[in-house]
Amino acid sequence: MRVAVMAYVPSASPPNDNTFSLTPEQQAALRRAVSLLHEADLVFGDLREPNIIPHGNTIALIDFEWCGPSSTALYPTDMNLVIDWAPGVRQGGPLQKEHDLWMLEALCPSAP
Repeated sequence: MRVAVMAYVPSASPPNDNTFSLTPEQQAALRRAVSLLHEADLVFGDLREPNIIPHGNTIALIDFEWCGPSSTALYPTDMNLVIDWAPGVRQGGPLQKEHDLWMLEALCPSAP
């Protein structure tokens, strides 16, 4: 077993109504993070609220276990299909940048 510890990021207290929202600065940081991955031909694959930690004016992405090369890396065969995934996402299917972009738009609908 291997563990990679990148940095300690203190968790923020969730709002009382348990809604997830990012500030415009955090949305921009998330867009930059996804863009950097895509420029390296990587797909995050699991771009969802539980894997984004807001921290000040930025964010931290966690849970990179699905991250891999675009169209080469595959989604797990036992992934949860109850989640509202991007169109085309399927168990054992290839990770595609378009999937990340669809999930990004769902997370940041008000960003330009």
